[in-house]
Amino acid sequence: WRSAGSKSKSALEGGHAELVNLELLASFGQGKWKAYLEDLTGAKGRAEGRVKEVLLGVDGVNAGRKATQEEAKAGSDVMTRKFYELAAKNAHLKGAIEEERRKRQKTK
Repeated sequence: WRSAGSKSKSALEGGHAELVNLELLASFGQGKWKAYLEDLTGAKGRAEGRVKEVLLGVDGVNAGRKATQEEAKAGSDVMTRKFYELAAKNAHLKGAIEEERRKRQKTK
């Protein structure tokens, strides 16, 4: 009987401790969870803000690269146009030189 009484007493004390824990949770748990959720909400907001900052930085870098590439393309377009102009002028001069040679050979 003593053993059964001891076990019953232990179970009763355990049940009492559980009841006290539940009462504490009912009294104070809601505020703790609310504070925890507010902390999480704040952390989420800070993380989202940082993501926006990073994305703006990425957009800035990409815009800078695009501007540099467009400037380089403009310079390349100018050089390409000059190349074709000079190639056409060179072809014209070759034709004129060849024509002059033919004239000279006819006069010999």
